[in-house]
Amino acid sequence: MHQTIIPEQKNLCLTCGTKLKGNYCSHCGEKKLNPTADYSIHKFIEQSVDGFTHFDSKFLRSFRALLFKPGLLTVEFIHGRRMRYMKPVQIFIIASVLFYFFFPKASTFFAPVAQLQLNNRFGFNATKVVQDKATADSTTTHLIIKAAETEAVHKSKAYLFILIPFWGLLFYLLFWRSNPFLVPHVILAAHSLSFFIVLFMIYYPVMMLVGLKKFGDNELILMAVIFLTYLFFSIKRVYQQSIFLSLVKSILALLAFMTLFATYREGITIWVLST
Repeated sequence: MHQTIIPEQKNLCLTCGTKLKGNYCSHCGEKKLNPTADYSIHKFIEQSVDGFTHFDSKFLRSFRALLFKPGLLTVEFIHGRRMRYMKPVQIFIIASVLFYFFFPKASTFFAPVAQLQLNNRFGFNATKVVQDKATADSTTTHLIIKAAETEAVHKSKAYLFILIPFWGLLFYLLFWRSNPFLVPHVILAAHSLSFFIVLFMIYYPVMMLVGLKKFGDNELILMAVIFLTYLFFSIKRVYQQSIFLSLVKSILALLAFMTLFATYREGITIWVLST
């Protein structure tokens, strides 16, 4: 005798066991199972298409707001209007994955070994470490550097999220009177860092198109100005402060980010060389 694999619902939620009073569970939101409809090909196709278009609309709406409406995503999150947009962490992960996909070898998020050999804020003797590794492995310093930077590419993108809570704490220190909770400031940091990643994805190929294979001071200053402008409008929208205060605090937020980012880049490479 064959046993059916179709579950028997008995007017209870199949996920949490709560008694159902309608088609949806009042506790967890699970839909009441209707085998005749839910197991049909038509329903499967309908749910698949709906799931894709729902994600697609959220994706486009979220990234459009991220790029062209600074601070809006943070404001919507703080005010509890979250269904229309992707979650902050989702946006950050997608931006990071896209960057990794399109620029798999970019040294944006780690410091090249040659830079550490010239100067670094940790006093790390990169030249000696590279030479010692080359001697121990009976190879050349060039191969040691190449292997280290290849590993640094992966680690620098995988651990970039570490910057978010630290930068969020800085926003909290600047704006704790406007919002005494830490999380909203962390959310602003996540959205701002996501924009920074997307900005670099746009900025980098544009610079390449005009013939610049490496960024000089002028190009980096221009990118900093764009990012500062974005931070200003984000901060103005989120915290509703005066133009002067928003500008001053935007500059402080940018300087803090640049310090965190430079420290992170050097730290990643030092970590790779030290292991």
